Amino acid sequence: QGATLEILASGNLLESDVERIAASIVGRIAKKPYKEWPERGVIRAPAGQKIQTHLSIDHKDFAILRYYQGRSDSLDETARMMLLRQLMRSEFFHQLRTEQQLGYVVAAVDQMIERVPGLGLLVQSPGVSVKELGEAIDQFLVDFVQQLQTMPNEEFERHRQAVLTGLHEKPKSLAEQSSRFWGSIDVRDYDFSRRKKLIDAVGRLSYDDLSEMYVAMMVKSGYSLQVDSTDGAGLSGKHVAEGREVYRLPSNKM
Repeated sequence: QGATLEILASGNLLESDVERIAASIVGRIAKKPYKEWPERGVIRAPAGQKIQTHLSIDHKDFAILRYYQGRSDSLDETARMMLLRQLMRSEFFHQLRTEQQLGYVVAAVDQMIERVPGLGLLVQSPGVSVKELGEAIDQFLVDFVQQLQTMPNEEFERHRQAVLTGLHEKPKSLAEQSSRFWGSIDVRDYDFSRRKKLIDAVGRLSYDDLSEMYVAMMVKSGYSLQVDSTDGAGLSGKHVAEGREVYRLPSNKM
Protein backbone atom coordinates (compact mmCIF):
# COMPACT_ATOMS: atom_id res chain seq x y z
CA GLN A 1 0.00 0.00 0.00
CA GLY A 2 1.13 3.53 -0.71
CA ALA A 3 3.73 2.43 -3.27
CA THR A 4 4.68 3.59 -6.74
CA LEU A 5 6.32 1.24 -9.21
CA GLU A 6 8.51 1.66 -12.27
CA ILE A 7 9.63 -1.40 -14.23
CA LEU A 8 12.24 -2.04 -16.92
CA ALA A 9 12.37 -5.28 -18.87
CA SER A 10 15.22 -5.57 -21.34
CA GLY A 11 17.33 -8.27 -22.92
CA ASN A 12 16.50 -11.59 -24.54
CA LEU A 13 12.79 -11.41 -23.80
CA LEU A 14 9.67 -11.84 -25.88
CA GLU A 15 7.34 -8.85 -25.88
CA SER A 16 4.42 -11.17 -25.12
CA ASP A 17 6.17 -12.50 -22.00
CA VAL A 18 6.88 -8.98 -20.77
CA GLU A 19 3.27 -7.95 -21.33
CA ARG A 20 2.11 -10.98 -19.34
CA ILE A 21 4.47 -10.16 -16.46
CA ALA A 22 3.34 -6.53 -16.48
CA ALA A 23 -0.32 -7.54 -16.52
CA SER A 24 0.23 -9.86 -13.57
CA ILE A 25 1.91 -7.11 -11.53
CA VAL A 26 -0.73 -4.54 -12.45
CA GLY A 27 -3.47 -6.99 -11.49
CA ARG A 28 -1.98 -7.36 -8.03
CA ILE A 29 -1.48 -3.68 -7.20
CA ALA A 30 -3.69 -1.54 -9.46
CA LYS A 31 -6.65 -1.55 -7.09
CA LYS A 32 -4.59 -0.94 -3.97
CA PRO A 33 -4.35 2.52 -2.40
CA TYR A 34 -1.39 4.37 -3.88
CA LYS A 35 0.44 7.64 -3.51
CA GLU A 36 1.05 10.23 -6.17
CA TRP A 37 4.30 9.76 -8.08
CA PRO A 38 7.10 11.13 -5.85
CA GLU A 39 8.48 14.48 -6.96
CA ARG A 40 12.24 14.09 -6.89
CA GLY A 41 14.73 16.90 -7.05
CA VAL A 42 18.23 18.12 -6.23
CA ILE A 43 18.89 21.04 -3.91
CA ARG A 44 20.36 24.00 -5.75
CA ALA A 45 23.69 24.88 -4.10
CA PRO A 46 25.58 26.86 -6.74
CA ALA A 47 29.28 27.69 -6.65
CA GLY A 48 30.13 30.40 -4.16
CA GLN A 49 27.69 29.42 -1.43
CA LYS A 50 30.48 27.49 0.31
CA ILE A 51 28.30 25.32 2.50
CA GLN A 52 30.45 23.36 4.94
CA THR A 53 29.73 20.18 6.85
CA HIS A 54 31.97 17.96 8.94
CA LEU A 55 32.29 14.23 9.50
CA SER A 56 33.88 13.22 12.77
CA ILE A 57 35.55 9.95 11.75
CA ASP A 58 37.54 7.68 14.02
CA HIS A 59 40.58 7.67 11.74
CA LYS A 60 43.90 9.48 11.88
CA ASP A 61 43.83 10.62 8.22
CA PHE A 62 42.58 14.02 7.07
CA ALA A 63 40.20 14.26 4.14
CA ILE A 64 38.41 16.94 2.16
CA LEU A 65 35.89 16.91 -0.67
CA ARG A 66 35.10 20.11 -2.52
CA TYR A 67 31.87 19.89 -4.53
CA TYR A 68 31.19 22.27 -7.43
CA GLN A 69 27.60 22.07 -8.65
CA GLY A 70 26.77 22.96 -12.23
CA ARG A 71 25.09 26.28 -12.87
CA SER A 72 22.08 24.53 -14.41
CA ASP A 73 20.83 21.01 -15.12
CA SER A 74 20.98 21.50 -18.88
CA LEU A 75 22.70 19.15 -21.30
CA ASP A 76 25.10 21.91 -22.35
CA GLU A 77 26.19 22.43 -18.73
CA THR A 78 26.60 18.68 -18.31
CA ALA A 79 28.80 18.55 -21.41
CA ARG A 80 30.91 21.45 -20.12
CA MET A 81 31.37 19.75 -16.75
CA MET A 82 32.39 16.45 -18.37
CA LEU A 83 35.03 18.11 -20.51
CA LEU A 84 36.26 20.29 -17.64
CA ARG A 85 36.82 17.21 -15.46
CA GLN A 86 38.71 15.57 -18.32
CA LEU A 87 40.94 18.64 -18.64
CA MET A 88 41.66 18.89 -14.91
CA ARG A 89 41.91 15.39 -13.51
CA SER A 90 45.42 14.38 -14.60
CA GLU A 91 46.98 17.70 -13.65
CA PHE A 92 45.14 17.80 -10.30
CA PHE A 93 46.53 14.36 -9.45
CA HIS A 94 50.01 15.25 -10.72
CA GLN A 95 50.29 18.47 -8.76
CA LEU A 96 48.82 17.42 -5.40
CA ARG A 97 49.78 13.74 -5.36
CA THR A 98 53.00 13.43 -7.38
CA GLU A 99 54.61 16.84 -6.93
CA GLN A 100 53.38 17.98 -3.49
CA GLN A 101 52.77 14.47 -2.09
CA LEU A 102 49.86 15.70 -0.01
CA GLY A 103 48.11 12.35 0.14
CA TYR A 104 47.68 8.96 -1.43
CA VAL A 105 44.10 9.62 -2.53
CA VAL A 106 43.85 12.59 -4.92
CA ALA A 107 41.13 12.73 -7.56
CA ALA A 108 38.82 14.92 -9.59
CA VAL A 109 35.60 12.91 -9.53
CA ASP A 110 32.25 12.96 -11.28
CA GLN A 111 29.64 14.33 -8.86
CA MET A 112 26.55 14.26 -11.08
CA ILE A 113 23.38 13.85 -9.00
CA GLU A 114 20.43 12.75 -11.12
CA ARG A 115 20.38 15.33 -13.96
CA VAL A 116 22.50 17.95 -12.19
CA PRO A 117 26.19 17.94 -13.21
CA GLY A 118 28.90 18.42 -10.64
CA LEU A 119 32.62 18.05 -10.04
CA GLY A 120 34.34 16.90 -6.86
CA LEU A 121 37.94 17.54 -5.82
CA LEU A 122 38.97 14.92 -3.27
CA VAL A 123 42.15 14.60 -1.19
CA GLN A 124 42.92 12.21 1.67
CA SER A 125 46.17 12.67 3.57
CA PRO A 126 47.88 10.96 6.51
CA GLY A 127 49.70 14.08 7.65
CA VAL A 128 48.41 17.32 6.09
CA SER A 129 45.61 19.18 7.86
CA VAL A 130 42.24 19.93 6.24
CA LYS A 131 43.07 23.64 6.28
CA GLU A 132 46.29 23.04 4.34
CA LEU A 133 44.56 20.68 1.91
CA GLY A 134 41.95 23.37 1.21
CA GLU A 135 44.67 25.94 0.61
CA ALA A 136 46.44 23.57 -1.78
CA ILE A 137 43.24 23.04 -3.77
CA ASP A 138 42.67 26.80 -3.95
CA GLN A 139 46.23 27.39 -5.18
CA PHE A 140 45.91 24.65 -7.78
CA LEU A 141 42.72 26.22 -9.15
CA VAL A 142 44.40 29.63 -9.46
CA ASP A 143 47.51 28.16 -11.10
CA PHE A 144 45.44 26.10 -13.52
CA VAL A 145 44.03 29.28 -15.07
CA GLN A 146 47.41 29.92 -16.71
CA GLN A 147 47.67 26.34 -17.91
CA LEU A 148 44.19 26.53 -19.39
CA GLN A 149 44.91 29.84 -21.10
CA THR A 150 48.08 28.49 -22.75
CA MET A 151 46.66 25.09 -23.70
CA PRO A 152 47.31 24.34 -27.39
CA ASN A 153 44.24 23.72 -29.50
CA GLU A 154 45.51 20.23 -30.31
CA GLU A 155 45.55 19.30 -26.61
CA PHE A 156 42.05 20.70 -26.10
CA GLU A 157 40.78 18.61 -29.01
CA ARG A 158 42.51 15.54 -27.63
CA HIS A 159 40.62 15.91 -24.36
CA ARG A 160 37.36 16.45 -26.23
CA GLN A 161 37.90 13.25 -28.19
CA ALA A 162 38.59 11.34 -24.96
CA VAL A 163 35.17 12.39 -23.63
CA LEU A 164 33.48 11.55 -26.93
CA THR A 165 35.17 8.15 -27.04
CA GLY A 166 33.69 7.33 -23.65
CA LEU A 167 30.22 8.43 -24.71
CA HIS A 168 30.43 6.45 -27.97
CA GLU A 169 31.62 3.28 -26.24
CA LYS A 170 29.29 0.36 -26.84
CA PRO A 171 27.92 -1.63 -23.90
CA LYS A 172 30.11 -4.67 -23.19
CA SER A 173 27.27 -6.85 -21.93
CA LEU A 174 23.51 -7.14 -21.77
CA ALA A 175 23.68 -6.12 -18.12
CA GLU A 176 25.55 -2.93 -19.02
CA GLN A 177 23.02 -2.12 -21.73
CA SER A 178 20.17 -2.65 -19.27
CA SER A 179 21.97 -0.43 -16.77
CA ARG A 180 22.14 2.35 -19.36
CA PHE A 181 18.43 1.97 -20.08
CA TRP A 182 17.65 2.16 -16.39
CA GLY A 183 19.89 5.19 -15.96
CA SER A 184 17.90 6.97 -18.66
CA ILE A 185 14.58 5.99 -17.10
CA ASP A 186 15.81 7.16 -13.70
CA VAL A 187 16.21 10.71 -15.06
CA ARG A 188 13.02 10.37 -17.13
CA ASP A 189 14.77 10.21 -20.46
CA TYR A 190 12.12 7.87 -21.82
CA ASP A 191 13.20 8.02 -25.47
CA PHE A 192 16.81 7.16 -24.50
CA SER A 193 18.17 10.15 -26.42
CA ARG A 194 20.21 11.81 -23.66
CA ARG A 195 23.53 10.17 -24.56
CA LYS A 196 23.21 11.19 -28.22
CA LYS A 197 22.36 14.74 -27.17
CA LEU A 198 25.36 14.81 -24.84
CA ILE A 199 27.62 13.71 -27.71
CA ASP A 200 26.27 16.58 -29.82
CA ALA A 201 26.70 19.05 -26.94
CA VAL A 202 30.34 18.03 -26.32
CA GLY A 203 31.00 18.37 -30.05
CA ARG A 204 29.72 21.97 -29.99
CA LEU A 205 31.87 23.10 -27.06
CA SER A 206 34.51 25.70 -27.70
CA TYR A 207 37.62 26.60 -25.75
CA ASP A 208 35.95 29.89 -24.74
CA ASP A 209 32.99 27.97 -23.29
CA LEU A 210 35.29 26.01 -20.98
CA SER A 211 37.53 28.91 -20.06
CA GLU A 212 34.58 31.13 -19.10
CA MET A 213 32.99 28.37 -17.04
CA TYR A 214 36.20 27.50 -15.23
CA VAL A 215 37.08 31.05 -14.20
CA ALA A 216 33.53 31.97 -13.18
CA MET A 217 32.65 28.79 -11.29
CA MET A 218 35.89 27.29 -10.02
CA VAL A 219 37.98 30.40 -9.29
CA LYS A 220 35.83 33.51 -8.80
CA SER A 221 32.85 31.90 -7.07
CA GLY A 222 34.35 28.89 -5.33
CA TYR A 223 32.89 25.62 -4.19
CA SER A 224 29.25 24.82 -3.50
CA LEU A 225 29.83 22.40 -0.62
CA GLN A 226 32.78 21.19 1.41
CA VAL A 227 32.73 17.92 3.33
CA ASP A 228 35.78 17.34 5.52
CA SER A 229 37.07 15.27 8.41
CA THR A 230 37.41 18.05 10.99
CA ASP A 231 35.42 17.87 14.19
CA GLY A 232 32.14 19.73 14.10
CA ALA A 233 28.46 19.44 13.47
CA GLY A 234 27.25 17.83 10.28
CA LEU A 235 24.42 19.41 8.33
CA SER A 236 21.13 17.59 8.00
CA GLY A 237 19.38 17.41 4.64
CA LYS A 238 16.66 19.65 6.04
CA HIS A 239 19.22 22.28 7.03
CA VAL A 240 20.87 22.26 3.59
CA ALA A 241 17.49 22.46 1.82
CA GLU A 242 16.13 25.32 3.93
CA GLY A 243 15.55 28.44 1.82
CA ARG A 244 17.13 26.94 -1.30
CA GLU A 245 15.61 26.25 -4.69
CA VAL A 246 15.38 22.72 -6.07
CA TYR A 247 16.13 21.32 -9.52
CA ARG A 248 13.06 19.23 -10.36
CA LEU A 249 12.99 16.26 -12.67
CA PRO A 250 10.48 16.57 -15.52
CA SER A 251 7.13 14.79 -15.32
CA ASN A 252 7.20 11.00 -15.24
CA LYS A 253 4.62 10.92 -18.04
CA MET A 254 5.87 9.26 -21.20
